[in-house]
Amino acid sequence: MGHHRGDYGHGGRATGFGEPLARLPRGVKAVLALVALLVVLAGLAVVVAAVLVVIKLAGGGTLPGALQNAWELFQRNLPALLNFWKAVQGLAGK
Repeated sequence: MGHHRGDYGHGGRATGFGEPLARLPRGVKAVLALVALLVVLAGLAVVVAAVLVVIKLAGGGTLPGALQNAWELFQRNLPALLNFWKAVQGLAGK
């Protein structure tokens, strides 16, 4: 007992989660980071829109009106999000 079979991270093989990422070229990692950022931003936009719809409905608004307000907010902020996305891509050298 107490003796573990195998080599738990002390050998020369890839054992950690970060090890496969370390082997990827820098450009691939930059693209993966940009995709992850885009997913986070899209998720945040959906959450904000859902919260606004719930707040509007709780305040006595109608569902079509709440959805219209959320859509207008999205359209108003879309150019700023696209400019931010382009700036991030510029920083990454893409």
